[in-house]
Amino acid sequence: MTKRKFNSILAGLISVGMTATSYGAITGHWDFNGSLAASVGNEIMYFDGDGGPTSQDTAFGSSDSFGIPGIDGQPLLVMRIADITASTMGYVVRPDLPANGGGSIANQWSMVMDIYYPLESAGQSRALLQIDDPFTNSNAAEVYIDGSNAIGATQNQGVIEPGVWNRIVISVDQSADSPVMTKYVNGIQI
Repeated sequence: MTKRKFNSILAGLISVGMTATSYGAITGHWDFNGSLAASVGNEIMYFDGDGGPTSQDTAFGSSDSFGIPGIDGQPLLVMRIADITASTMGYVVRPDLPANGGGSIANQWSMVMDIYYPLESAGQSRALLQIDDPFTNSNAAEVYIDGSNAIGATQNQGVIEPGVWNRIVISVDQSADSPVMTKYVNGIQI
């Protein structure tokens, strides 16, 4: 995770699963209906444990209770994530993806999330996914939104608009001759 402060709202879903070439199974789905419980797969955990700064600064409610718009005019359940101010903070998602695409790890996977960043977050780096160092969280995020509101890993592209809901889809194929990450924002490949 980056050590910059940010705050965002995650909508009523995050789904992680294998790509269509690997059966299209959803192995993790979270609705944020008052907790980190999963409707499919494992519960999300706080990186710094229950009662730590991350859990103390996480809140659940509805889009209406947070004073933000719903999606397509419909209110929804959301999780307001903590201001991540230290590498000891964050969330641990374990979607239990089986090995696929060759090798002993999940080499092909996709993630879908609806995300809302407040206007004041524009111009700040915001981590979305940090997978290389699950024990000490000491390196930079693999997928993040940069200061120009572009999303990516080594090449940031597109625009994640603050102040509106954005549907982000990330699809990864690490088994390709040259590993491929395909990103979509609001249905448009970037």
